[in-house]
Amino acid sequence: MRRFKPTRESYIPKKSTKVSDKASDAIAYIHDDVVRDRTLYSVTAFCAKRQKPDLHIYCNSPAAREAEVRRYFESRRLSVELKAKTRAENKPNNRLVVGQVLTGSWGYDQTNVEAWQVIALVGTATVKIQRVGLMPAKSTGDMSGYVIPCPDQFTTPPEILTKRGWTEDDTKRQTYQDEAGRAWDVVHMLAVKLRVGTRSRPNDSNSRVEFQFYAVPRGGRGTRPRLTTLKCLCGPGDDAEPVLTILTLTED
Repeated sequence: MRRFKPTRESYIPKKSTKVSDKASDAIAYIHDDVVRDRTLYSVTAFCAKRQKPDLHIYCNSPAAREAEVRRYFESRRLSVELKAKTRAENKPNNRLVVGQVLTGSWGYDQTNVEAWQVIALVGTATVKIQRVGLMPAKSTGDMSGYVIPCPDQFTTPPEILTKRGWTEDDTKRQTYQDEAGRAWDVVHMLAVKLRVGTRSRPNDSNSRVEFQFYAVPRGGRGTRPRLTTLKCLCGPGDDAEPVLTILTLTED
C-alpha cells in the first residue's frame, strides 16, 4: 500500500490570497472562513521548500491575523540572517597563496626533506602543489646536512598533488585542536605503552611498537574522538644514536 505524502498545495485553503515577504522566502496564505455564522480569519505560512506549514492558525480579527503574519515574516528574516552569518563565520579561509613554498621531513633510519610550491588555489581550502628541488646549504657529515628549497625549480617528471590545508576555521567548525595538544597525546600514550611493554617483556628486542590513543578525525563537523593506532620504530640516527620515529600503520 502506497503511503500518502501531503504536499504544500494540500494545506493551502482554496480561494486564499497569497502574501509574500520581499525580504525573505516566507509566504503566507490568508483566507476567511465562516463557521456557524462566525467569521474566522485563517493564515497558513511556509518558508523555503517546506511542504508542511510553519504557521496554521485562526484569528478573531483581520488586525490580529496581520500581526501574526508580520511576526512570522520578521522571525524568518532573523533566521535567514543568523544562518548567513553562521555560514560566513564557518566558511573555510584559504590562507595559502600561489608561489608559497611548503617543506616537510619524513623517514626512518634517515631523514628525507621535501619541498612543494603552491601553484593553484582550488576553492577556499584546497591547493595544488608541485614538488621543487632542493639546494645544499651546509654539510654536517657524510651524506648529511642542511638544504633549502628552490622556488620555481620544479622537479622532472613533474609531481603535482591536490591537498587540503588545516586552518583555524577547521578548528572552529569542529572541536578545538592544536599541534601541541596532539603531540602531547601521542608522546604520552607512547610513553605509557613503552613502560608497560618494558615491564611485561623486559628481554624483548623488537624495535617496533604499536600504540593507540583517541583523536578527533579531520573532516566534516566531527567532534567525537575515535580510536587511532600508530606505530613507533626505533633505529639509529646520523651519529648512531637511538631515534624514535612515529608513523601511521600504512607508512614505511
